[in-house]
Amino acid sequence: MANESKRDSISVVLFPSDALYKEFAPLILEWTKEGLLGSFLAVTPSMVVQKVDEPLSIFVEKLGLNADEDFVPYSLDAFDELAQREYSVVRIVGFHMLRTGHKVDVKQGKLYEEVMDYLVKSLPMVSAGTVEGQEGTRVLRINLVVAPTKLHSGGFEPAFNGPWNMHVIASPEDRRTPWTADSLVRDDEKFTRFGLMHLATTAGIWNGLKVSPFELVNFEDAKKGNFWLSRIFVNAILTDGLSRRVAAKVVDGISSSSTDIYDSKLGIAIPGTELISDDLVDQFIEGMVAQVFSIEGGVLGFSRPAPDAPPPQESWYEWTQIKSFLIFSWDKLKVIPWWMWVFIRRGIGRKMTATFQGNEGLAQVGINQNDPMDSRDRILANKLVDILSVQSAARNSLSAPLRGNSAKTTPKLWASIRRLVFGMLDGSDLNEFGIEPKEGRVPVFARTGQIIANPAETVSVPEILHARLGASEIRLAEASGSGAMARKLSEGVTATRRRIETIENELAQMQGGNF
Repeated sequence: MANESKRDSISVVLFPSDALYKEFAPLILEWTKEGLLGSFLAVTPSMVVQKVDEPLSIFVEKLGLNADEDFVPYSLDAFDELAQREYSVVRIVGFHMLRTGHKVDVKQGKLYEEVMDYLVKSLPMVSAGTVEGQEGTRVLRINLVVAPTKLHSGGFEPAFNGPWNMHVIASPEDRRTPWTADSLVRDDEKFTRFGLMHLATTAGIWNGLKVSPFELVNFEDAKKGNFWLSRIFVNAILTDGLSRRVAAKVVDGISSSSTDIYDSKLGIAIPGTELISDDLVDQFIEGMVAQVFSIEGGVLGFSRPAPDAPPPQESWYEWTQIKSFLIFSWDKLKVIPWWMWVFIRRGIGRKMTATFQGNEGLAQVGINQNDPMDSRDRILANKLVDILSVQSAARNSLSAPLRGNSAKTTPKLWASIRRLVFGMLDGSDLNEFGIEPKEGRVPVFARTGQIIANPAETVSVPEILHARLGASEIRLAEASGSGAMARKLSEGVTATRRRIETIENELAQMQGGNF
């Protein structure tokens, strides 16, 4: 059961017959799934086993939602269940539904008296001699009697027999508010709901309001077996206590990224909205990302620099082209004798250097064997040096450890992002982002987890990274503040980049060039 460890009270409901329990079982299931009822223990005559010269064997059926919010009743030993923890309050409620033609089973009443005696003795604080109501477990034995309007007494007196602390009679003249007239209660399909409503109040099993009003009664007065008239104003319950609890549960459900905001059980439906189908979620998310990168003139996007425009072509006359060609040709022809002379001098110098000085000799004979760099080649070489320095700085930046980056933003940017994200959840006006209603309906996401990552959720780690990170899944909240994990990822990224660089260099060498 959900949050069982936080409970300090428990209710045990004694049904006088298995037939009555079966009659209430579907309604208990319905109200529990709707979040109206909490967990409690139910006992029927078939769950009490009597053997000669042996104590009673009492089994209970535990009713309520489990940790997965599923209604799965299961049978338990009553003594084992009550011995699990020290309860401050244990409510034992006998439930009688009186109807025309119904007869109270006297033997059944005697059996339940014995059952109550066994249950009280099983409580550790009471059985140890602690006085009830004083720093120990307080046991309330409440006899609840429900009957329709104008039911004449006839053989119903045994329903009030037994060691009860108090007898609670459900008022058959119920009303919606204290100022409206009484409404008659008839033995029809509503009678079961009327009875369960009084049972939930008397036994304190309303979900979120796990206190019986009879716990407020003075302990000495509660031991006298007085008669109490229970009048429950239906409208007051549904609009005050239960509505607050249900509203809190709805808000708690909405806060879960895996729960549909527009779940039919929660009863929320915003007019003028239409749920985005699962097959269109990715398409809408891509559109939202594009809208985010276009806000504030695309401040979050990458602005590619505009390419330099090619210089305009000059307009030459024919004689200008001929003149340029003749000048170019003369510049080349006039240096031919010079380069012939240089070629001969260098050849003689290399021969004499090799003959008289050797390759490692003291002097070099003749003119310089290397040509001076052309001015255009010098410009290209300087440009190459600049490119290599920028490349080296970029590689050093890529090899540096991962670190958080800061970005300059504006209030308008974040306000626009919030309006876009929450507008896709609550159906707000998003015309400024180009999202317009279609046929009067605005598209909305069903779950917050479709567009907002939940820090409490876990992310599956790819199998290739299991050994590096030492985990198969990571909690987002822990990953963001884990320095060790960031260091491992940084080392992995650096090693991968080095392998890529090595492969690039090998490919360049195979192609006969270098990066």
